[in-house]
Amino acid sequence: MADAVIEQIKQRVDIIELLSEYLKLQKAGSNWRALCPFHHENSPSFMVSQDKQIWHCFGCDKGGDIFTFIQEIEGIDFPETLKLLAQRANVTLAHYNPSQQDKKQRLLQLVNAAQQFYAQALQQSQDGEVARNYIAQRGLTDASVSAFGIGYSFDTWSRLKDYLKAQGYSDSDQAEAGLLIKPDGGGGYYDRFRGRLMIPLHDINGTVVGFTARTLKADETGGKYINSPQSSLYDKSHIVFGLFRAKQAIKKLNAALVVEGNLDAITAQQHGFPNTVATSGTAFTEQQLLQLKRFSSNLLLAFDLDAAGEQAAQRGIDLALQHNMNIKVVRWPEQYKDPDECIRADAAVFKEAIRQAIHIVDYWFMQASRDLQLTRVEHKKLFTQRILPKLAKLADHVEVAHYVQRLADLVRVDANLLHEQLAKLRGGKGNAVKVKGQGSAVSNQQLEVRIGRLGWLSIFWVSY
Repeated sequence: MADAVIEQIKQRVDIIELLSEYLKLQKAGSNWRALCPFHHENSPSFMVSQDKQIWHCFGCDKGGDIFTFIQEIEGIDFPETLKLLAQRANVTLAHYNPSQQDKKQRLLQLVNAAQQFYAQALQQSQDGEVARNYIAQRGLTDASVSAFGIGYSFDTWSRLKDYLKAQGYSDSDQAEAGLLIKPDGGGGYYDRFRGRLMIPLHDINGTVVGFTARTLKADETGGKYINSPQSSLYDKSHIVFGLFRAKQAIKKLNAALVVEGNLDAITAQQHGFPNTVATSGTAFTEQQLLQLKRFSSNLLLAFDLDAAGEQAAQRGIDLALQHNMNIKVVRWPEQYKDPDECIRADAAVFKEAIRQAIHIVDYWFMQASRDLQLTRVEHKKLFTQRILPKLAKLADHVEVAHYVQRLADLVRVDANLLHEQLAKLRGGKGNAVKVKGQGSAVSNQQLEVRIGRLGWLSIFWVSY
């Protein structure tokens, strides 16, 4: 019976249509090809056969059918994949019995019950007034609160635990779902989240997998925000906050607007920026970037990249560049401390800031030269030392050649000298590009890569 259901799903879900939602497929004879989403590459080695309904990457040697692809790209197990593709194919899974669901499904039900409990506490309890006042202060509408499932956790030790226990969920299950804590020194379980604004964390399909909880006390000792712990449900490296609501807008606008805070993302979506998502702090993971790249390769970063902010974000930016993503930096007027404040004061001002967003490398050039006089040789040296390591992160030869030439013009040195230094920074892997006519000819393969990239690199529009 299971094999018959799998075959039925395969007949109804075309592999090209499915993978096109994740990859930019191009026709290659009787097959299709794309850059592999599972490893970094500059030339496409990921091949898809529509006739055979299979895929294979000749770079990393991964391959399979629609089921293995979804398992790999989404990071989910086979039962979840089967359920997801069955819904897509409008296939009913026979003998589906909620009482026989696996442990993970039961824990998801438990977390969903907790979310409903928190939401009801926010809307109906007297204790929830402090959270309602904070929501009003942040300017969030009832529609936004409902869409994101925001709630309130009672400032008690066992209110949620007792409620869920009455619903048939054991203390150990609640603890496994990240809702309860058991002290190391002994004693009973108690509620992890107490007296806080509860913001559900959804996976890309809109399923609640955890919570981030904001304090509502001025003297809170447990931290301004606390999150669900890592568990079989919640993996922080895979969750992009707000993506479940923003993914279609990201695809339509061909850009993801990234802010730092979860509430900032909600505010932005509420005020006409539906493609807004938030990171955990300012750091991207590779899994998060791959999820975003499914819908667009363009990122608009709307958080502070000065000093500590840039340092915290740098690893994620490096990963995005290695995956050939196009990054621009949004700079809002200085009188506003963050995008949330700017948007609530005047959304039109923030829209203009988006229109004037600058490429991440242009931003680096601007920052690196801020305190220097490039007529002085020691400042030229310092400027070059600041910029070259960043250029070494770029994956595309066209971008590298463009910015190395720009650097050469600014410090008035031979571009080939900079390319040689760049090659050393990259470990001598041959990624440096000589300027034609000033050293060595460009190979046909490199020229093909340049021309192939130039088409989309030169076009980047986001309309609101």
